[in-house]
Amino acid sequence: MSERREPIGVIGTGYVGLVTAAGFAHLGSDVFCIDIDADKIARLQAGEIPIYEPGLAEMVEANRDRLHFSTQIDDALVNARLLFVAVGTPPTYSGDADLSAVRAVVGAIPALAPRSKQQRHALVMKSTVPAGTGASIQRVLAEQGKAGLGYVSCPEFLKEGSAVKDFLHPDRVVVGDEMSWAGDAVVELYAPLGAPLVRTDIASAEMVKLASNAFLATKISFINEIANVCEETGADVIEVARGMGLDERIGQKFLQAGIGFGGSCLVGDETVLVRLRGRTTLMTFERLWHRLLDDGHQDDDGVIEPAALEVLSWIPGGAEPQFMPVMCVTRRDYDGEIVELRTKTGRRIRCTPDHPW
Repeated sequence: MSERREPIGVIGTGYVGLVTAAGFAHLGSDVFCIDIDADKIARLQAGEIPIYEPGLAEMVEANRDRLHFSTQIDDALVNARLLFVAVGTPPTYSGDADLSAVRAVVGAIPALAPRSKQQRHALVMKSTVPAGTGASIQRVLAEQGKAGLGYVSCPEFLKEGSAVKDFLHPDRVVVGDEMSWAGDAVVELYAPLGAPLVRTDIASAEMVKLASNAFLATKISFINEIANVCEETGADVIEVARGMGLDERIGQKFLQAGIGFGGSCLVGDETVLVRLRGRTTLMTFERLWHRLLDDGHQDDDGVIEPAALEVLSWIPGGAEPQFMPVMCVTRRDYDGEIVELRTKTGRRIRCTPDHPW
């Protein structure tokens, strides 16, 4: 698109932030991307994309004149009213969301005076945060002399492997605010996509995201439990899921029994015990990927949906591992930090920091 639209700031150039920035640049906005990682910003300025997502590199390249990268939040404040917050909120050991990066963003915004200048800006929360975070941030802003800043909850619903498509063709756009100019501006930004709009209050918008995640996880966990019952009764869980999914109240999505929810986070030379067409073999993820390609499976932008593939998996609460069917195998280019974890048995596993352990 060539039409010039309202400029925005995006704080955080990770998975959500970079896709969001590229998407709005594609829609015509100048986007000022801010990140504290100077090396990542330098790479982005040089045209390098630090993550792999089908179509993302092409979208960034096509809209390079509208994408601006910096480590200074002032560059966003000077040029944009809306500051989309897309920083990481990983789980802590207790299971709670780590909001330290969100708090750092709030603290980094200067107390602009007079109040009339503050009212020119608003935070738009893309990061996944607990319910009540918006109200908490508004209290903190007031304590820091920034009560004039607006606040909007606009949760993301991007899936790894189809994030660009999900941005351009969303199932819905959720905007939670106090019916202010900021909410109106966010609605206007998303208007060209023609998606169903849910305009609501901040707390409800936060809960839409959390409830959606919980429900999808529940469906996956449920069908895996049904798979256990099928194992005992001799039923075929694939046929059971197919019969259930034809009920429009249930639907077919997320009813594939398998190893649960994760991502392409393990390095290629890690091993997994697989059963392919009845034959059990220990192989690396890299070898498995090429084996599936050699067997005629199609690589659909980093995603393979294999037939007759199972992997040895632990089910929470289970006494022993068992082979579970694999819904899909994903792969991405990655040139970032790798961490090494040690299990209680002494096994060492290397993965990306975002792996959901």
